[in-house]
Amino acid sequence: MLLTSKLRLQNAVHQGSGLAWRRLGRLVCLCFAFCLAVDAMAVAQPASPLPILKSVEEVRQLTTAQAALSYPVHLCCVVTCCDSISSGFFVQDSQKGIFVRSSGRRQTWHAGQKIDLEGKTEPGDFAAIIKAVKITVLGESEIPSPKLVSFDQLATGTEDALWIETRGVVRSTEHLGTGFVVLDLVFGGVRVQAIGPMITNDLSSLVECTVRLQGVAGVLFNRKRQMIAPIVYFNSLTNITVESEITIDPFAVPEKSVRQLFEYDSLGSAGHRVKIQGVVIGQLPGEAIFIRDQQDGLLVETKDRTLVRPGDVLETLGFPATGHFNPILQDAVFRKTGTGAVPSPVPSTVRVLLDGALDADLVTVEADLQVDWNGRDEPFMKLQESGIMFNAAIATAHEASPWPTLRAGSRLKLTGICQVQEVVAEGAWLHPTFIRLLLRSPQDIVVLHQPSWWTAVRLLWLLGGVMTFALIASVWGILLKRRMLDQAEVIRTQLKREGVLNERARIAREFHDTLEQELAGMSLQMDMIAAQTVKHPVAERIGVAQRLLRRSQEEAHRSVWDLRCGALERGGLAVALEETAEQTARRAGIEICLNAPSQSRRLPVLLEHHLLRISQEAITNAIRHGRAKIIQLDLSFDADEICLRIKDDGCGFVSEELAKEMAGHFGLLGMKERAEKIGGSFCVVSQPGLGTLVTVKAPVPGTNDNLAASESTMPIETTNLS
Repeated sequence: MLLTSKLRLQNAVHQGSGLAWRRLGRLVCLCFAFCLAVDAMAVAQPASPLPILKSVEEVRQLTTAQAALSYPVHLCCVVTCCDSISSGFFVQDSQKGIFVRSSGRRQTWHAGQKIDLEGKTEPGDFAAIIKAVKITVLGESEIPSPKLVSFDQLATGTEDALWIETRGVVRSTEHLGTGFVVLDLVFGGVRVQAIGPMITNDLSSLVECTVRLQGVAGVLFNRKRQMIAPIVYFNSLTNITVESEITIDPFAVPEKSVRQLFEYDSLGSAGHRVKIQGVVIGQLPGEAIFIRDQQDGLLVETKDRTLVRPGDVLETLGFPATGHFNPILQDAVFRKTGTGAVPSPVPSTVRVLLDGALDADLVTVEADLQVDWNGRDEPFMKLQESGIMFNAAIATAHEASPWPTLRAGSRLKLTGICQVQEVVAEGAWLHPTFIRLLLRSPQDIVVLHQPSWWTAVRLLWLLGGVMTFALIASVWGILLKRRMLDQAEVIRTQLKREGVLNERARIAREFHDTLEQELAGMSLQMDMIAAQTVKHPVAERIGVAQRLLRRSQEEAHRSVWDLRCGALERGGLAVALEETAEQTARRAGIEICLNAPSQSRRLPVLLEHHLLRISQEAITNAIRHGRAKIIQLDLSFDADEICLRIKDDGCGFVSEELAKEMAGHFGLLGMKERAEKIGGSFCVVSQPGLGTLVTVKAPVPGTNDNLAASESTMPIETTNLS
């Protein structure tokens, strides 16, 4: 009892100890989870609120991730430029400028306003910007003095949103549909765009003038926050200061020829437009026109969308520039001065065009189309002439005429404007390496020769058809040859059978006409002698001779009958065996049973003949020597072998004396020889009082296999003959 109580007390102590440890473990886990949560909250929430940024410089120093945290901003700044498209404006403090995105209802701001700005930082699309929360207008103020910058400084992007001043030559002006004007300026050979409000309807007088421009530096950027090109935003015409004389009539300059462009001129000056007069040979509306003066063609780049037609005489005014191979005019304007004859194309070849002398001129060449072309579905066609590849592109035509559909291999005559696309430098010389023709209308394509109907695809199809036909013909020929061989074998077999039958009939006739007739005559003579010597001592011998003679007559008659028997011809071996068994059973008065297929195949003539003779000899031996009462014939065969068994219930003989029996009886020896002639085996099994079994097996030639496929399942018909 005391021991039991002690054990229970120990178990209780152990259980209480385990429970305490589990509770302690849970408490430790809860403390650890609480610590992790506190650390996470410490990371998620800053230890102190974000500081207020009080200068643009501080905002500009933020990274993209920091600007996304929405730092509070409080600035006192001046509006430098307004952007009515994006509902924002540029401001600048004493050092830097920045873009401000206004929120809520759109308001109108103008340059020179001094404002108190409260807002939050945003990443922006290129640099950090400010989202306005509260704007208080403090009054009017002067815009900070502009910073003089070069194009290299603008290209870095560091002056973004800063009020700057730069200097350049106006190359072109363009009015946008949104109420803005775009000025293209050249700074040291590099183009920069300036965008401002549409101050007047015509700013073309500024073209070719050197100006000083004040505005806010901006950038064009992509979706990866990368700068593509600098841009300048200005507020009004007061931001543009013209430093050179404005030309009243720009077309009053002296006229030049195309060949005079970029010729050596000791008195020439850069940055001025030149005037060239020529006849229009082609146009890309809004992009370029092609003209020809007295000698050469010229590419004139212009944004003017006024339509002109081939034959119109134009005066073009533009800035000369170097193209791929020949000089071109850029930022050009033109005016129509008359209409002349449509210029004729210059006949040429591809090799001549690669010299570059006919660049930007109207030419005619012949070439072979390399790839099928479906008009406007394809941007250009690939052509070849004299082993040289080139392209023919489609120009924007005035008419909406359909372009033709052409097949590869067509011989074409093309009329178009030659353009050098690629060149290679060799020392101080440039050599064109690739050209294209600019086709103006569907009439510029003339098909000289259609491609041959025999394309590569059609030839492959034809070759495949011929090969298929040849294969079918070969297979058909092989099958026909095999069939002819089979028919020839059948004919040979039939001829052999007919020959055997004819020979048998001849021998039967000779036996009947000679031996059988002589035996019949001898039998008559013996009958007459026997009648005259009834009581003579030789009468008994004469009777023996008469019996022998009658037996010889029967054998001769049976031989003749066998030779002339048509059972083999009518139904084959099975039918012949049935008739032989029936006649022998009727003549000898015994029972003969035949087991043979109901429908047997036709065998070679010699095989059937020898098997029939073996069976006849075996039946004769069983009746004559074995005195049998019942004889059993079994005929069976498969695809390769035929088997004939003759079993009787006669007296039999000792198998060990078979050699003596065969030596003393020509019947057994003849059966063995017949079996060997047909390539078979001959076996005789006999015991005294148990009868005799004769077995003959012979191979069956496959060429004479005419048995149906269902032969293996044919029923066995048993015939009992008594």
